[in-house]
Amino acid sequence: MQKKLTLFLAVFCLLPFFASISGVFATWIFAEDSPTAVNQSQSVTLSEFEYKPSEGVYISSIVVYDFKNVIERATEISLPTDLYSSVRTSSGGYITYKVTFHNNSSVNHWFVQQSYTADIANNSLIGTQNGVTITMKDHPGDTSSTFNSDDWIPANTHRDVYITYSFGSNTPAELTTFVTYLFGVKMDAVYTNFTDVLNVPQSYELLSQTFNEVYTQTGSTVIANIGKEKEIFDQIFGSDIKVNINGEDVPVTIMIRREDVDGKNTGDSYPGAGPSGCEYTLYITVDELDPEKNKTGKATVFA
Repeated sequence: MQKKLTLFLAVFCLLPFFASISGVFATWIFAEDSPTAVNQSQSVTLSEFEYKPSEGVYISSIVVYDFKNVIERATEISLPTDLYSSVRTSSGGYITYKVTFHNNSSVNHWFVQQSYTADIANNSLIGTQNGVTITMKDHPGDTSSTFNSDDWIPANTHRDVYITYSFGSNTPAELTTFVTYLFGVKMDAVYTNFTDVLNVPQSYELLSQTFNEVYTQTGSTVIANIGKEKEIFDQIFGSDIKVNINGEDVPVTIMIRREDVDGKNTGDSYPGAGPSGCEYTLYITVDELDPEKNKTGKATVFA
């Protein structure tokens, strides 16, 4: 059974351990048939109150590095990583921005992808033949796109990226685009493993059956690799799931909740009169959950 997965990006949250997990959404959310959501926090100053970017990667500055056949231009940043570009140009024109990203968190953030909505401004021309081509480079002299999902912004570091918008013959004289440059903590081992489980009929059936049994017995919509479901969880996912944090493989605590996230009728159902139209959400932390060892009573959770 193939399960359609959409990657949500939202906000990091702190919470009092996994025992109090309801209502928390953070960075990686797997859902079916759902639009992409992006944290839209802004940095402005009003009287004595200053609103700053949330912890993670944001655009700290942007300058025009080079351009050709571009007569007028306007550029705006919408934090954390949204770039609004408006130009008056002709075929064969281009504009290169030197964009400085700042990672103000304590962990590395990898580049995920460019994200844009096709029906906003002239975004529908991005990536089309003779339309708008966006190239990201580590250095302006590179001959091809060299900044990709293998690149990252180190913790507490600024990094310059050269982003070029090239305009083909199908672009209008006045052109506006609005693109988000997405970054995230690298959780490949966890979400790739989860994708594999959903796409293998045997493991998916075991996962679904486990949720049904737990719900029938306790009314809970959550299973985890801790507590009484650990044995069955390990049978489905394996017992040695780790993520790479700043070059070190770290064991993770994972909880999965099956509930209706998108409000649609698509998705799985519990037996009887239980919830229907359910998606699966992963909650992941590398923090210590033992209150005796974690005196703060909090853990950073990625969902």
